[in-house]
Amino acid sequence: MDDICIIGAAGNADAEVLKNKLQKMGILGVDAQMICGKDHLIAAAEYAKKTFAAGKNICSTIQMETMLYASGERQISKAADKMGVKDTQQVALVIFNDSTETVLKELAMQQNDDLLLPSEEKMRNYGISDEEISSVPIEKRYDLVLEHVAFATLRNK
Repeated sequence: MDDICIIGAAGNADAEVLKNKLQKMGILGVDAQMICGKDHLIAAAEYAKKTFAAGKNICSTIQMETMLYASGERQISKAADKMGVKDTQQVALVIFNDSTETVLKELAMQQNDDLLLPSEEKMRNYGISDEEISSVPIEKRYDLVLEHVAFATLRNK
């Protein structure tokens, strides 16, 4: 996706201050402890873009629509509770049409893409059960999150 960049970032701002800045800048910030790899957010952003292009979006902004898909939830409030920034030391940013360097400077954050690495703990945080995790081969485990994102497209029609 040419106009979208996914990064992990850390900073020391107050979470509410950061959320306000992100909203004003048109950047989606989510809890990195809920993200299982860049593909998780790339898939969510792609579905959100398709939904907007088809005029079937639920949310008023591409950022919130992306969060909705990333969360695998149907309701905006549940998506925000699940995925919202809680700790400014562990943030995943979805940057739409802006320079990564500019965004990091404006937010006084440092890039740390290791925050986006998938783990079974993150999968459990996301709501995937141990039973579901053990039902697939090890090399496919992180694809379960992508399945939840894809299923969100069916639920949101």
